[in-house]
Amino acid sequence: MNQEFQNLLMHLRQPSSKLEIRSLAGAVAHSIATLPLPYPTTVAASVIASPRWNDSNVTLLLTAFRQAVHMKRAILNAEPRSLLSPSRGTKFKQWTRGVYNGLKTGNTTLRGAALGGLLLGLEDMKSELDAGLVGSRVEDEVVVAFAELFDAPSTGDDWEREFQPSTKSTSS
Repeated sequence: MNQEFQNLLMHLRQPSSKLEIRSLAGAVAHSIATLPLPYPTTVAASVIASPRWNDSNVTLLLTAFRQAVHMKRAILNAEPRSLLSPSRGTKFKQWTRGVYNGLKTGNTTLRGAALGGLLLGLEDMKSELDAGLVGSRVEDEVVVAFAELFDAPSTGDDWEREFQPSTKSTSS
């Protein structure tokens, strides 16, 4: 493992760090896009498990995954083509599948944000690089993540109780 990867994992595991959350988001995007498989899967899973992300900075997470897709496209476009190596499209699908696999479990909000960013990036690249079946799986998983988010147990707020059926028992 390279030092960059180890440092990123260290910052992701800590509840707080000297590394600003915006810088961490940039490091996440860079690592997911540049590290060879299977490291993007590990980074994605570590991001979702990280205590550094919360409701106040979840948009940075979405942006990081979207940027990772753009960076990966630029990297693939810059690679020299060879007759015997897999095509850019195949490499992109393998990379997308790897990132997607890292986002299968974890905090529903964070999964939704990361998958949403991945999906937005895929939509941005649709005309250049086709994610194929993996793209539709990401789309399905975004729907599931948001359905789970809205289906989460209620917090018992007063305004919610107004709309719940009465549980009073009537006895004579």
